Amino acid sequence: MLAAVLLVLLVCLMLDRHVSRRRARRLRRVADHCGFRYSSVDRFGLAPRIRPLLPQAASDVVVRDLMYRSAAGGYVYAFTAVYGGGRGQMVLHAREATSDATLLDVREGDKALSLGEQYRRLLHESTAAGA
Repeated sequence: MLAAVLLVLLVCLMLDRHVSRRRARRLRRVADHCGFRYSSVDRFGLAPRIRPLLPQAASDVVVRDLMYRSAAGGYVYAFTAVYGGGRGQMVLHAREATSDATLLDVREGDKALSLGEQYRRLLHESTAAGA
């Protein structure tokens, strides 16, 4: 019985890893196409800074699938904020001023769209606005 449980767990872990890698490859292509860099992890410590802007029930905030580039006076980011132990997530776009590391112009992706399409739309709007 224990062997069966371990086998199921191993299969689930392998599937999760496959899905994560696939998502990362797809989002890396979106970032490259829009002139952004991609990181699967929160390289800039955005999670604690974005927490106050999330729904009140949001806890255990994790930032993943971060896309970023430098812009005049700071950085531009698009990322997925996962909160509540994975029960909630949203794609967000923000600008950061280098002078004080304040997150500005925080916008949420359209939840009716797929994950990749939310990123595409937010990055396109950012590029069109000159940010």
